[in-house]
Amino acid sequence: MDGAPTHMSFRGRLTLFFLLIVVLPMIVLAVLVTQIATDSTNGKADAQLAEGLDSGLTVYRDEATSAGDAAKKAAHDPKVTAQIKSWGWQDGLHPTPQTPVWPMAAFRDRFLTAFGSTP
Repeated sequence: MDGAPTHMSFRGRLTLFFLLIVVLPMIVLAVLVTQIATDSTNGKADAQLAEGLDSGLTVYRDEATSAGDAAKKAAHDPKVTAQIKSWGWQDGLHPTPQTPVWPMAAFRDRFLTAFGSTP
């Protein structure tokens, strides 16, 4: 042991060769496959969430358009405008700049009273 190179036995070299050539690549491959499977699962979940969000937004936009159309019809309906004529609003149910600002509870009570319900 005075600086002379030590010789590795054939069995030791064979074991080292086996570890480097077979075991190490299998470990790396297992880690990669696990990572790919996890990414695939996450990607599928993300795709499902995106699809659900897109469907929900489509339904919301359709309903908002329908509600806007119904509100426009109601705003120009002579029966509706006759009920709130005393409020002093302009055509299309738009308050004038001089119309006082009512608290929400007061507006609700006026609205219900105008259309035959009691607050």
